[in-house]
Amino acid sequence: MSDSALITNVQRFSLDDGDGIRTTVFFKGCPLRCLWCHNPECMVPSPELLFEESLCILCEECLSACSFGVFSISGRRLLINRENCRLCGSCVKACRKRALRITGKEYSIDELIREVLADRNFYKNSGGGLTLSGGEPLVQQEFVLHFLRKLKDEGIHTAIDTCGCVSADSLRQCAEYADLFLLDIKAFSPELHKKLTGMDNRKVRESLDILTLSGSRIYIRIPLVAGVNDAKEEIISISDLLAGNTCVAQVELLAYHALGTSKYASLGKGYQGNDFRAPSPVYMEELAEIFSNQGIPVRIKGI
Repeated sequence: MSDSALITNVQRFSLDDGDGIRTTVFFKGCPLRCLWCHNPECMVPSPELLFEESLCILCEECLSACSFGVFSISGRRLLINRENCRLCGSCVKACRKRALRITGKEYSIDELIREVLADRNFYKNSGGGLTLSGGEPLVQQEFVLHFLRKLKDEGIHTAIDTCGCVSADSLRQCAEYADLFLLDIKAFSPELHKKLTGMDNRKVRESLDILTLSGSRIYIRIPLVAGVNDAKEEIISISDLLAGNTCVAQVELLAYHALGTSKYASLGKGYQGNDFRAPSPVYMEELAEIFSNQGIPVRIKGI
C-alpha cells in the first residue's frame, strides 16, 4: 500500500468542489489531455519546474546555482533548457523573487490527514469536507484508497473529482468509502471526446454505470466551451443518458474560463485554447433547461 502521493496543491476553504467548505487536494497525473485544462501542472505524474517570467529580475543567481546548464540569458529574457533539468532545486533556493519553483511535492498519509483535520470545525458547520482532485486522483489509486479509509474513520465527508477514465476495480473500491463523486462528462460523442481529451469516453460511461450500481451519490460536471462541445444535440444526449438515474443528485454546467492559461507558459508549454470562450449566459440557461425538463437538478457555474 502506497504511503505517499505526489501533490501539487492543498487548497483550503474551497467552495467549488462539492458541498460546504472543503479542502481540495490536487493530485499530480492525469490520463487525459483536455484542450482547455486549467490545471496543466497536474497532467504529468512527476515533478516539474515552473517559471513565472513576470517575477524574474534577471539577477542571474539561477545560472550560478545550476550545474547542468539549464539557464541562459538572451536579451532581456531568461531561457530554460528543460531537457537538462534534474529538478535538484538549486535554482529555486537561489531565486531572489521566487520566480522558480518545483510543482509536485510528496506528502505522506499522516501529513495530508493533519492538513485536512485542521479545518474539521469548518466542515461540520458548513456540511463540507475533503475533495480529491487533480489531475486525476485515481492515477495514484493505492494512496487514495488508504487515504479514504483513514478519513472514513475520522468521520470526514469525502468527494472524488474524477474524469472517469480510470480503473474499474479502483473505482469500485473507492466507492465503498467516498461519500460523493464529481464525475466529468466532457462530451457525449466518443469521437468528440477523443478529439478534445485524447481518449474516447467508453470508460466514462463505464464509470457512471459502476458508480450507479454501487449506489454512490454523483454530481455530473460538464465543462462547456462555446462552439466546441456545447451543441444542444450533445447536451440532449447527455440528459437522456442521465434521465431516471436516482444516483445523479445534480448536474453542474461549468462555463469555460481562461484562469489557468498562464500556467502553460510557466511550464514551457503551449496552450491550444487561445480562441476558446464561454457560452453566453442566455445559452447556458437554455442548456440548463434541458436537464430541468428531465427532472434533473442543475446548477450553472462560472457566469
